[in-house]
Amino acid sequence: MKIKYGFVIGEMVEIEVPEVIGKVLIGIDKENQNSERQESRRHNSIDALAELGVQLAATCEELTDSIEAREAREALRHALDKLLPQLPTRYAESASGGPDLRK
Repeated sequence: MKIKYGFVIGEMVEIEVPEVIGKVLIGIDKENQNSERQESRRHNSIDALAELGVQLAATCEELTDSIEAREAREALRHALDKLLPQLPTRYAESASGGPDLRK
């Protein structure tokens, strides 16, 4: 069986190989084509959802911002829990985002 091989530089070579090797190479090519088809189908469907405005997952930046904000709130609550007995109520509520009772 003769097969054609294309080098990256554009050169094409035709070589004679045993039938068994030719069948294996054909099988590998088919598997690659099927894999690429599945991958492009997956990307196409995600792209179509994105065009409709559907966001499947948070971006890395959004996720990082969300985690940092949650950690900051937790640290603030922890600090306020330690300080609440020492501070007047109006300052504690104002610092925690609650109503500011100062007059």
